[in-house]
Amino acid sequence: MRNRNIIFLIFFLSFSLAFAQKENKSTSFLLKKAESFLSDKLDSCSFYLSRIDTTKLNTQKGLYYYIQANLLMKQNAFNKAMLIFKKANEINKTGEKSIYLNGLHKAGLNYMYLDKYKNAISCFNKEIVLEKKWDTIINTAKAYGNIAVAYRRTDKIDSSIYFNKKALFIYQLQKDSTRIVSILNNLGNLYRSFDIENSNKYYQKALEISYRLNNTEEKIAIINQNLGINYVNTKEYNKALKLLQESYHYFLIKEDKIQQAFVLNNIGFCYLNTNQPKKAISFVKKAIEIYQTNNNKEGKAFAFINLADIYYQINKYKQSKKYYTKALNLALEINELQLISKCYLGLFENAIQLKNKKESISFFEKYATTKDSIYEQNKIKELIKYKTELKLEKTQHQLELAQKDKKIKEQKIKDNQILLKQKDTIIKLSILFSIVLIISIAFLVFFFKKQKKINKLLKESKEELNTKNHIIDHHNKNLELIVAEKTKELTKEIEQRKIIEKELLIAKNLAEESDRLKSEFLSNISHEIRTPLNSIMGFSDIIVENNIEEEDIIPYATIIRKNGFLLLGIINDLIDIAKIEAEVLHIEKTTVKMPNLLNEIKNELNSKLKYLEKEDKIEIKYNFPNNYQEDTLITDEGKLITIFNRLLNNAVQYTEKGYIEIGYYKVGEEYNFYITDTGMGIPPERLHQIFKNFRKFRKNENFNYRGLGVGLFIAHKLLQMMNSQLEVKSVVNKGSTFYFSL
Repeated sequence: MRNRNIIFLIFFLSFSLAFAQKENKSTSFLLKKAESFLSDKLDSCSFYLSRIDTTKLNTQKGLYYYIQANLLMKQNAFNKAMLIFKKANEINKTGEKSIYLNGLHKAGLNYMYLDKYKNAISCFNKEIVLEKKWDTIINTAKAYGNIAVAYRRTDKIDSSIYFNKKALFIYQLQKDSTRIVSILNNLGNLYRSFDIENSNKYYQKALEISYRLNNTEEKIAIINQNLGINYVNTKEYNKALKLLQESYHYFLIKEDKIQQAFVLNNIGFCYLNTNQPKKAISFVKKAIEIYQTNNNKEGKAFAFINLADIYYQINKYKQSKKYYTKALNLALEINELQLISKCYLGLFENAIQLKNKKESISFFEKYATTKDSIYEQNKIKELIKYKTELKLEKTQHQLELAQKDKKIKEQKIKDNQILLKQKDTIIKLSILFSIVLIISIAFLVFFFKKQKKINKLLKESKEELNTKNHIIDHHNKNLELIVAEKTKELTKEIEQRKIIEKELLIAKNLAEESDRLKSEFLSNISHEIRTPLNSIMGFSDIIVENNIEEEDIIPYATIIRKNGFLLLGIINDLIDIAKIEAEVLHIEKTTVKMPNLLNEIKNELNSKLKYLEKEDKIEIKYNFPNNYQEDTLITDEGKLITIFNRLLNNAVQYTEKGYIEIGYYKVGEEYNFYITDTGMGIPPERLHQIFKNFRKFRKNENFNYRGLGVGLFIAHKLLQMMNSQLEVKSVVNKGSTFYFSL
């Protein structure tokens, strides 16, 4: 019977093993099929993956995830693919090396598609390290090339050149001519922006190798085009024409319309600079027709600008103006600031030649504003990038802290488990000892059968047992004390870490706030100084270079004078701040007659309203005591006027319509001054910031008021020096009241 059961058990295990092997073969077949269709037939690949029972994958789970992630990547589902790649790479770490390396490479490419270049570089670097460790360089060159692309897309040109050269070295060892050509072309593109000579050398090397290969016509055409553009930049137009015409011939055969249009535009530019304007116009118009057919608005705008330049060069200013206007309409439609700037500059130059003063002033002001907007946009991009990097660093710091907390908790659990095991071992040993002792007593009773000896032995055994129990109790109490002490120490350490983390976070936030204010100040002061300087320099050049008659100079001179006063005000603000910060200002008290003081304030306010063209929009109200002409005040008159000017400038700037009221009243010998406006008001949550340095508030995200944001700061500091305090009441969209006492 027993033999029969053994035979049945062996038969059952054999059957189960055979069934499992069959299932495993079926899963392997489906995986191989899915992998074979991955390159071209995505539907077939998806079909075979859907038939796999994931509960029976076992050791093939890593390959399954790898194929699934590749399929998602081919279907442009990059975020989903990234999650699956992480699973695949985690499993394949201990599996087949080639699958793990390919998984890292694909994950890096996926991060590139998601514009997460830092993560992509990390994946490629890990792949390179492992390939060196495992003595293989299958994908090392590709990884270097991809790192170079990531650095190029983040504008780190030096790093991109370095990694392209590393990739080039490996491809030269492998004698992979096709990829050598690609890397040489990439290096030519990178050097183009700062070293044309080196750029040309790399393009020429790429051409030499390409001509030796049979299947690289497209690559030759692209390199010819790139080299031709370099010759355009160095004004070697005949060389450029030859190469560009060869490229155009290839793109014509391949019916690549966009490349045709690009090359035609550059050929037109070459003909213009070789004194062949008719040919230039013909080629550029062909480019415009292609861009029109393909609805390429940006390319069409570039071509219109090129055509406008040609007409300007041959003194056909009306035609030039026509095409600049067309280009401007397209540039405004696609919101391309660089193109808009070029169009305004071209229209300004045409207006000068056509002697249209009104248009020339208008176009130049728009050109200056657009240039400032480009500068402002670049600063905003840099600020966003800086904030993103700070946010990533903060997230990384939080993750590290969480991991440290986790390790501390795990260590605490392990320590407790060790102590509990020790306690359990002692108890078991005591029980075992007790059993052995009882057996010994029974053995003595059985052999000697003497009551006295048995009693004596029992008594001794009990005493010894009691002693042992006492020792065990003592050990238990010691262990409990040790556990409590360790727990207390760990709790104290965790609390100290939390305090340190909180202090670090506060310090980090202060540093971030300091960096943000510094960036805003530099951006703001640059913008505020450049804007009036642009107008002063621009209209000065118009007066000097265009031989304008004396009576026509007045509008230009007025603009120059207006911007000069604006620039002088900015410099005065900076000097006042410097004096306040250096503590070199002193209060010099004199007897101030109120009528004289108020007349000077009125004159300054009227000038400000006239300058900002708000005379008809804002009503000025004065509220003084009936006998104010007899009032006198002992104070520093100059600094008091400065305080009023700062507060009134603030009121006029932020009030678009309504009224501004200036007044004072006396309580005993104390003068209480106030200025009320019906401007935009200040939100309650920002009231505590307004007396700080370089603080400005925007009407909305697209509108920013002029000035450095220092007026209230200067008024606040001067009043503190005069033993007074500037205070404010404000309601959003209704207005503000600033008041102080002397």
